[in-house]
Parts: sequence; C-alpha cells; structure tokens
Amino acid sequence: MKNRWSDSYEKIPRWLCFFIILLVLGIIFRCANLGTKIYWVDEVLTSARISGYTKQDIIEDVSKKGLINIKDLQYYQKLNPDKNFNDTFKALIKSPEHAPLYFIITRFWVQIFGGNPAEVRSLSLILSLLALPCFYWLCQELFNSNLVGWVTLSLVSVSPFYVSYAQEARPYSLWIVTLLVSSITLLRALRLNNYFNWLFYLISIILSLYTSLLSILVLLGHQIYVLLLEKFQFSQKYKNHLIAVSLGLISFSPWLWIVFHSLQRIQDNTTWMRVKIGLLAVAIIWLYSTFIIFIETPIYLAFDPLIVTRATIDLTLLILICYSLFFLYRQTSKSIWLFVFIQIFASMIIFRLYDLVTGGQGSTAIRYMIPIYIGIQLAVAHLFAHKIFLKDQRFWKRSFIILILIGVCSCIYLWDKSPRYQKTRNVYNPAIASIINQSHNSILLAEPEQAIDIISMSYLLDKTTQVNINSNPDLSQILEKCNNIFVFNPSVKFQDKIKQENQQIQLEKVYQPKLMVTNEIFISLWKIQESNQVCSQTH
Repeated sequence: MKNRWSDSYEKIPRWLCFFIILLVLGIIFRCANLGTKIYWVDEVLTSARISGYTKQDIIEDVSKKGLINIKDLQYYQKLNPDKNFNDTFKALIKSPEHAPLYFIITRFWVQIFGGNPAEVRSLSLILSLLALPCFYWLCQELFNSNLVGWVTLSLVSVSPFYVSYAQEARPYSLWIVTLLVSSITLLRALRLNNYFNWLFYLISIILSLYTSLLSILVLLGHQIYVLLLEKFQFSQKYKNHLIAVSLGLISFSPWLWIVFHSLQRIQDNTTWMRVKIGLLAVAIIWLYSTFIIFIETPIYLAFDPLIVTRATIDLTLLILICYSLFFLYRQTSKSIWLFVFIQIFASMIIFRLYDLVTGGQGSTAIRYMIPIYIGIQLAVAHLFAHKIFLKDQRFWKRSFIILILIGVCSCIYLWDKSPRYQKTRNVYNPAIASIINQSHNSILLAEPEQAIDIISMSYLLDKTTQVNINSNPDLSQILEKCNNIFVFNPSVKFQDKIKQENQQIQLEKVYQPKLMVTNEIFISLWKIQESNQVCSQTH
C-alpha cells in the first residue's frame, strides 16, 4: 500500500494550489468577526473563572447592587487587582467538571493580550491553526500518505464545525490538538517502541486529561486498540502502553480527587444533561450531529425547499460516511481501520448508552463528540484520496469538489453568526437585544439565576441600558425612572411577584423564539406596561 501511495505523490502538484487556497480560506473564515459573534454563557464563565469569580460569586454580588450599568455588569469579565491567580484556581476547583489546563493558559494569555471577546477567543484561533498540521501529521503516521494528509487538511480547513469552535473561548480547540497529538504519539510509540516515544505519549496523555475529563474515554479506546492489535497478549508494547496510561492517570489523580469530592457540585453545574427531551428528539439530534463537520444551514420545523435540500444532502453524507468506513475496512490493514473505528465508536457507544439508560441528553452536546468527528474525517479523507489520486475517477473528483463547496458555503453562511448547536439558547441574544436597544433609557429586570445570561446579553446592549438582578426588585423606585422596563426570561413565580407589587402593571411578552422541541431551553423577553409612568426620551 505504501508504494501505491508513493506512486501517486506526483499527482499532488496539480491539486496543490487548490489545497493551499482552501487552507487560506480556512484561516480567513476562522478570523472573520472574531469579536462580534455571540459571547454565550459558557464563554462568559470562561472570562469569569480566569478572573477569579464563580457563577455563585457573581449572582450573590449583583443581587445586592440594585440598578447597575453594563460596565459594572462586565466587571466580572476582566482581570483586576482584587483577584490573583490563586482566586482563578479556586474558581476552577469550584467547577471541577472542566479540567483546568485551558483556563490556566487563558489566564496568562489575557494578562498579555487583554480580555475582550476577540482577545480571549484569539487563543482558540491560534490553537485551531495548530491543529491543522497535527491533522496532516496524524495522516502521515496512520496512512503513511501525503495524499490523505492534504485531503484531510482541505476538509478540516473549510469545515463549519472546526471553524465555529476556532472562534469560541472554550477548551475545545485545545482538546482537538491534544487528542491529535496523543493519537500521533501513540502510533509512533507502537511503531518505534522506544523510551522517548512512550514518554512523549505519556506527556500527551497528561495534557489531554488536564484539558478535558472526556479524554478518559479516548484513553479507554486506546487501551482497546492496543489490546486488539496485540491479540490480547501481554506483549512488551501492551506493557509499555499500560505503564504510560497508568502514569498518566496517576499524574491526573490530583484533579480526579477534586472531582470525586465535588460530585454534588458537578451534578448542580450540569443539570441540563439530565433534562429529558424524548428518545425521538435525541435520535434526531444524533443523526443531525453526524453531518455538522461538513455542512451548516438554518434548521427549523418546516417542509420547504431548504429543509428538503438539507435532508437530501444529509442522507447523501450518511451514505458517504458509511461507504468510507466500509472502504477503509476493505482497503487498509487492521492497524489502520481498527484505529479509526475505535476512534469513532468507543466514545459514541459509551456516551449514548449512558444517555439511553439514564434518559439524559449529554450525548446531544455536539462539542463532546470531537473524537468521533476526527475519526469520520480520517475515513472520508482516505476514501477521496484513494478514489481521486489512485483511481483518477471523475465522479469522485466532482463529489469531492461538491463536498468542499458545501463546506465553503456553510462557512460563508456562518461569516457573521454562530451555529445554533454551539450557542444554544443564547443564539436568540441579537433578537432580544435589538428590541431592548430600540427603546430609550431601558431597564432590564431579571432573577439572579439569569445573571450569566444577562452578562452574555450585555455585549449586545446599548451602554445606557441599566440592569436590576434581584428576586424582589423595588418596582416603585424603578417605575419612577422609566417606562421602558423589560423583564428577562421571568419564571411564573417572578411574573406573579411583579404583578402583585403594583396592580396597574401588565406584563406583555414581546419575544419568544420558535422551539424545535418541547423541552428546549430558551430565553424570552417581556415588557412592563404601566400607563402612569413617563419616561425621558433622552439618552
């Protein structure tokens, strides 16, 4: 197989300009509107934690302040002299479901470059660019092929999924890099089986574990891979791998100890994972999430040409992925196809079986499926590299161009926005902020539980907007100031309190999004209608 790939190297130059153009496009897409896209609640918590604040710290603090402006609200998003690195680490310990490496790196990054959304996200951007050569290197180690490497690079460069997460102030770009490096070092260690390569694999394991707890599932997949490759024999390679994994877990044990002693806190911080949304909805999300590395379009409940086209493309992509896996199995050695299969199915089976048993929805979080997407990308790239360069088939050349165009069009669609699956309920922020900004001297009321969503919204609000985050706001005082009073996503209990405070008050719902599923988490906007109040029309 190595000779067949080598014989096709001379065919690359005809495509090289095409691949380089796609690489440049990928960089441009990753840089586009870096600071203007929705800074959603998870990113807000990134800035808060590296600044030394927990979610509870913010809620308790803002609840005591009464009316505050946008600048005061964003105080918790910036490094300040009152909080040092120890406060950052304490904040991370109070959210142990997230491993600390990315946040620690980001703390130092922000100290150097600043803490605005674009500046915080720029770290993820750099890491996503670092992932590109790592994809190429992995293809070299796995397939011993420049061809597969270039095809993989082209697909990843214009993948709407990788572009979107390159623009998010969360650990996922770093996780992609550490997953790729751990795979590369594992393959090298198995091939060369010497002390230095097993040491590098050990280091990559530690970095990956300290980036994401889900790396434990990937390590389990590595164990299965080596065990099957060595035919269940306690060989020297298996011993070396077992030692490396054991030392990696021992190195990670301090954080595991924190996790073990904070299980209740983790439960409280991840309540969304246990919200039941129905088996059919979960299955549809699983199917939809399979294709997002290739395509992104508007998704809504309707039967029109766009949705029909999207469904047709998704069905075609499903066939392509299945055939790619079949082709990989038939055309490559066991060491290659087994690695890709385990990369895809180990995490998938464990995560999805857990949700089926518990009735939760953790496996619908697309960002957790990154190991699966890496495997799918490798299988599809191998198929196209073989069909285009070894067989020189026109059908596959045209298919590849179409797949690339789908990716490019998806990235253009996302030029000034983020996908719904990434920002979840905060995807509605622009619509809500637009309504608030149309009014003069607006006041926004919210319950303490909505504090982080309000901070997320604050990046889009007019700077004159005032916010009151309190379960028992003093409405008599607020109503004297202005009649442009909005209520952010109020619970039924909060609505009743407002109405009881003043019998003349009426609450009017001014925005609620159309929901995809019944139990979808969303945010709405209400406005207080009170005829006796007069508001100044000046800013």
